[in-house]
Amino acid sequence: VKMLGPGPAPVPADVAVADLRTGATAAGWEGVLVRVKKVAAESAVDPQYGSFDVTGGLEIDDDLFPATPNIGDCLDVTGISVYFFFYRLNPRDASDLVAGTGCPEVKKLNIADVQNPASVNHPATGTRVVVTGVITAVDGNATGTPPEYEGFFIQDEKTGGAYSGIYVYY
Repeated sequence: VKMLGPGPAPVPADVAVADLRTGATAAGWEGVLVRVKKVAAESAVDPQYGSFDVTGGLEIDDDLFPATPNIGDCLDVTGISVYFFFYRLNPRDASDLVAGTGCPEVKKLNIADVQNPASVNHPATGTRVVVTGVITAVDGNATGTPPEYEGFFIQDEKTGGAYSGIYVYY
């Protein structure tokens, strides 16, 4: 982004992710330089579209700058709010992605803890968790070329047994 006129560059407005996700409030932020703080990368960078999601379901797009955070990275993200089928945030360069502090901690649990409500480690609704497992099947509702799947099944290979499998939507 190159400034063509005199004067200082605009200072980003600090906004909540929810303000950029809901049409009623997001429309007012379209085309504006904004910053969201204390958001965590919740998905890997999509290899086809170059985007990733952060806490609250906001998509960070790579139209202006490609970013490659790791899942769980805590970030403060500055960028231009845009609409293309839905609202998203476009960082302009590397300085728009800053390591943040104060993001909610991500709990690492086994699948049985997530699935079994009687588990002493069962997370409360809305808790961010990370699970690992072996993919046992990919959903059969593939459409498009290449196929676009809705999710997959994973199973905890270490514990096995009841509650050790889960379906992951993406």
